[in-house]
Amino acid sequence: MSISTDDRNTFESDLNSAKEDKDIDAIIDVAKKVAEEGDKEWANKILKQAESMWENDGYRSFDTETLAEALFGLGETEWANKIFELAETACNDYNSYQMLAGTLFKANEVDWAKKLFLKAENLAADYELVHFSKRINDTLEDKEWAKKILLKAEDKATSSSELDELSESIREILDDTEWANKIISKNMGDEIDEDKDTCDSCGEYFFEEELKVRGQALHGDRVDWAFEENILEFPETVNLATIEFNFEEFDNTAKQDPKETESSEETFGLIKFLCPNCRKPYHLYCGEKGKIDRSFIPSNGFRTIEELITDKSKNGISMIGQKFNVKFCFFIDGNTFKHRGGEQTFECDGFEDAIEQLLNSDNIEIGVQGFNRYVHYYDIEILT
Repeated sequence: MSISTDDRNTFESDLNSAKEDKDIDAIIDVAKKVAEEGDKEWANKILKQAESMWENDGYRSFDTETLAEALFGLGETEWANKIFELAETACNDYNSYQMLAGTLFKANEVDWAKKLFLKAENLAADYELVHFSKRINDTLEDKEWAKKILLKAEDKATSSSELDELSESIREILDDTEWANKIISKNMGDEIDEDKDTCDSCGEYFFEEELKVRGQALHGDRVDWAFEENILEFPETVNLATIEFNFEEFDNTAKQDPKETESSEETFGLIKFLCPNCRKPYHLYCGEKGKIDRSFIPSNGFRTIEELITDKSKNGISMIGQKFNVKFCFFIDGNTFKHRGGEQTFECDGFEDAIEQLLNSDNIEIGVQGFNRYVHYYDIEILT
């Protein structure tokens, strides 16, 4: 099947633009389209140009997969394997080996992929081991190999962030809660009261010099509220207890943000540190773990105005009038807290200082979980 003149001109134009931009992906895309039109010879010539660009760029790993995939699509298995061989010669570190191994696995070159994954493991830095365990589990689905890597990572992990990541991966990959909890315990150390200032292991004072600690917000609670009043008015006198009326528009207006609100919040945080003398790990909690007192919300409040009207009527209060003043408490609830970027490291001259720095940190973000705007209607008055 021959390519029409118009299509050929379009392909050549696209190819020239891709070359000018040095866009290998775009060049390969043109080759694929040409092959689909039946001109495999021209497609191969275009892929040869893509290969030359790939070689000049130093066998970039993220182009290797695209190029090899296109060659496999054209049945050029031998050529694709040559691409893989050339790519392997350019590998020189953990990342390049594990990326090429993943590409080989996708190409069903499983044994070859495993060999390169093994080379990647031998080159992995301590902080790369947890990532590599996930790679092995996700790609090869080999939990035994992943476990061996995690054991190696446990021997190497020292920082709090490394231990946190390790425990999370153990739980995620192996579903081993007991092992994960041991890592967490190792990371946290003994819990200590904020009034204590000496190490129970070596007896040394923690604050001979400013102590470096790591802290983060674990949990938070916040509520914003305002006491509001809105007018409900009708063209003529009505009995709210019996009238058929859709209060949805009134309710939606009530739930709009007021001009001013009050707010209350509590943050629960965790502080971790090492004894500066013997390096024993400790942790302490700070702030409030629990819910904010919401007793300010009227106890006789109702979630709908219809419920308020019904309650008034049951108590013998007349709901006949033309103009009514509806009182309600508006509030926003469901906020949570997190520490932007995870743990924050800072220095302190005492635990009171550490707690103050943590709870007032600019890195604490208010998030949203089950975010809702509520209205509690608590009174309705007849004006006219």
